[in-house]
Amino acid sequence: MRNLTSTVVFLFLLFFGTTLVAQTQECPGNLIQNPSFTSNTNCNSSGGCSMPGATTDNWQAATYTPQLNSVGSGDAWSAQMWGLGAFTDPAATGEAIAQTISLIAGTTYTLQFDAQMFALPTPPDVVISADNTTGAVPYNSGTFLQQVTITTTAWGTYTASFTPSTNFSRLILSVANNNAVIGGQQLESWVRVDRLCMRGCLPIKTKIQQTICEGEAYPFGGALLTFPGIYTQVFTTAGGCDSTVVLTLIVLTDCCPGNLIQNPSFTSNTNCNSSGGCSMPGATTDNWQVATYSPQLNSVGSGDAWSAQMWGLGACTDPAATGEAIAQNVNLIAGTTYTLQFDAQMFALPTPPDVVIAADNATGMVAYNSGTFLQQVTVGTTAWGTYTATFTPATNFSRLILSVANNNTVIGGQQLESWVRVDRLCMRKAAQSSSNELSAAQLTRLFPNPANDYVEIAFGALLDNVDVSLLDMTGRTLQQHHFEHTSEERLDLSTLPAGIFLVRISSGTSVVAVQRLVKS
Repeated sequence: MRNLTSTVVFLFLLFFGTTLVAQTQECPGNLIQNPSFTSNTNCNSSGGCSMPGATTDNWQAATYTPQLNSVGSGDAWSAQMWGLGAFTDPAATGEAIAQTISLIAGTTYTLQFDAQMFALPTPPDVVISADNTTGAVPYNSGTFLQQVTITTTAWGTYTASFTPSTNFSRLILSVANNNAVIGGQQLESWVRVDRLCMRGCLPIKTKIQQTICEGEAYPFGGALLTFPGIYTQVFTTAGGCDSTVVLTLIVLTDCCPGNLIQNPSFTSNTNCNSSGGCSMPGATTDNWQVATYSPQLNSVGSGDAWSAQMWGLGACTDPAATGEAIAQNVNLIAGTTYTLQFDAQMFALPTPPDVVIAADNATGMVAYNSGTFLQQVTVGTTAWGTYTATFTPATNFSRLILSVANNNTVIGGQQLESWVRVDRLCMRKAAQSSSNELSAAQLTRLFPNPANDYVEIAFGALLDNVDVSLLDMTGRTLQQHHFEHTSEERLDLSTLPAGIFLVRISSGTSVVAVQRLVKS
């Protein structure tokens, strides 16, 4: 009976971010300054000009100076570098640009950039390296980090990832002319680069643990998980970095111990095999009895495949309809307080409907709006939500009844339509929790943990009625113990294999604590 929406939204906001593209404004955390070469205070020529050896708008250049070229990728400028032994100067050692950036050892960096090339006949590489010097940058200097082949004369986007093994203070880009030497010189080759986006990512690994009930699904990495286990997914953060999330998913076979409702999730639909839902007949259907205007077993459930759908009084399709109801044989004892929790969603125009809870001592088909009123709950949203009602019958009853009150006004002799779907009902006697039980919920601890042959359970308070269950990660019960008037107990683990287990502690009908236990 849990609402996973907030968890899903949290995980989505935490791990998913803006798609990485080369545009400066779409590169949050960019380590490159002037990544599009637009602040060309030293270059006003429309055809481009050479970058001097000293720093030019955050960039440092090699002796054979690259050009600030007026042909850019989507803007006015780019940096053009010739490879080793350019046609115009066979003795040229090639061109390079550099920028002062702190590169931290062990951090993975991603550099994305736009580029185009000219080469005959072999495409050149953009070589990425780093050093710890300043000023004019020699060609082919620094410690090699990565290289990327520029394959086309058209602008394209390229990506390189690298992890330096030591700290550096400067990033270097140069061009490797991969053409053979002919007549004492290499055939010419150059590359233009633009719109650089570089970000650094420290390794991020997050471990989370989630518990769901059998029949529920947990959304993770685009999948709906229903089986227990350990799942790993790599997400992309808003900064463009990889973030590894390791999920330990626990599936409990019984999330409502002591439930008085049979078939609470409408999953035993032996009389309904239609994928779109079907009407529940007037007789008993898998523990449920229904009204003359029979509700539907609907194929849209809260975390599982089915729910019960009931129309309120005077549905649009039949103005004479007296409404729909479902009932089940449950012994309700006078003076006993009960809590009914259920998932529900509604459709109503314009006023939300109520789920009306009543009881009687009849059998067979249940009449709409029959029985003794006990409580009602307004279902206020079309999204699935969890609702709770508490009631104390004044006399004994043998049957619980649920129906829908259509709260809309009559227009043209009929009410506007209204329905409610209910699912995952959990009804128990109200827990008689003492302050000791509440204290135990906060203070219960296991030691040693990891354990070997035994584990001690300190309940944190003196409890009079304690049930301890040892479960494996599938929710299967391996051990079950009952204790009276105790504050500490020992469990024997000697026969269990190494692994991860759950210790569930209950007092009366209340689950006091569920804790993770590791056996080494």
